[in-house]
Amino acid sequence: MNNILHSFKSKIGHLGRVQKSANKKSKVAERTDILINITFDELKKPKDEINHEIYENELFVFFDKIQKEFSIKSELKVAYKQLSKFIIEGNKQGKWDLKVPISEVRYKEPLSFRNNQWFIQSSQLNQWNQSWLNHLNQDDTNDSNYKDSQLLASILISATIYGGLCVPEEIIALANCLKNKTLNIYFQKKYIWIDLIYKSPYRANNIVIGDDELCYRKWYPDTITLFWIHNFLKFQSDKKVASKELDQDSVWKIIHSYLTYIDSHSITHIDTFNNFCLASIGVTENIPGVNLCYSLGDYCVGKISSSSLKKTFHFLNDTKSIPLSRDNQINYFSVYFSGSHETNRKNNIDRGFNILNKDIIHTLREFQDEGKQKKNTNQNALNELKLLLKKTKH
Repeated sequence: MNNILHSFKSKIGHLGRVQKSANKKSKVAERTDILINITFDELKKPKDEINHEIYENELFVFFDKIQKEFSIKSELKVAYKQLSKFIIEGNKQGKWDLKVPISEVRYKEPLSFRNNQWFIQSSQLNQWNQSWLNHLNQDDTNDSNYKDSQLLASILISATIYGGLCVPEEIIALANCLKNKTLNIYFQKKYIWIDLIYKSPYRANNIVIGDDELCYRKWYPDTITLFWIHNFLKFQSDKKVASKELDQDSVWKIIHSYLTYIDSHSITHIDTFNNFCLASIGVTENIPGVNLCYSLGDYCVGKISSSSLKKTFHFLNDTKSIPLSRDNQINYFSVYFSGSHETNRKNNIDRGFNILNKDIIHTLREFQDEGKQKKNTNQNALNELKLLLKKTKH
């Protein structure tokens, strides 16, 4: 009886502390809203009339106010969060287009998924991968004999094992891009990437399409997965677009059917899609030449919530659609691949040299006496440069 009474009192005490904490946070949030209202006069103007320099100054004033108002760190965190919420809401409503102020975030290291069961599953998938490689090395193996579902499964399995794409929602997004012929493979310089956009309550949403908040992931595929994508697109070029979206069950069915087709004996413990995705990173870590730290492993399987920079913030997004290959036999490249336009790139280079020539000529005039200045030509500039080099040579 005493134990029950003690447990009841503890529960009441816990609920009281939780309620007290919630009330305190609510008061801090209300006070922060008042400070926001009396500080940010610039944000009361129409969007086109907002002066960003004045806004930045008001931002510093606001930070100074809350640091004086709230001395406890937990209260400051609530105030920062309330400001971020205010700015984000205004961005969504189209009142302004402002950067969300940086606030302190506590990062909690995710619980390790590397338990005894995972080691068994990873070991089994590693064995299956060896069976797969042996199967592909057989002389009678021909990719033209593969079914559509087997080619698709090969891409998805390769993406998880060799491409580090081990988040179930991202695998499903890739599968739908391939089946619905909405896949865009971008390239620029030495980088090749695929845009994956999907909806998930468990991931960091960073893009809004219509009324939906979605996660945007820029995935850089490996060479082996690109080979499988090449084969799939080559055989899919004259086929109709799939009308039905693939979900987790249908994607897992495609993958599991191919796993059992290659080697059903080595995957007895891999019975779910999530188990397969988690086990894949264990195979990746054992690939020769791969040195993957635990943090990157956690990122690959989605234990670290993240998303990619949006197109407007990425340094590789000045792209225009052109074929990646000039080989007429691989005509699907003109549809699926996008990159920097070669003509535009040449014009940019030519324009760059013209500007450089003008800069050199203008600079050389600074070293000439006014009475001895010559006509601005490339040859005269070259001669002057040679003369300067002789004078400055030690």
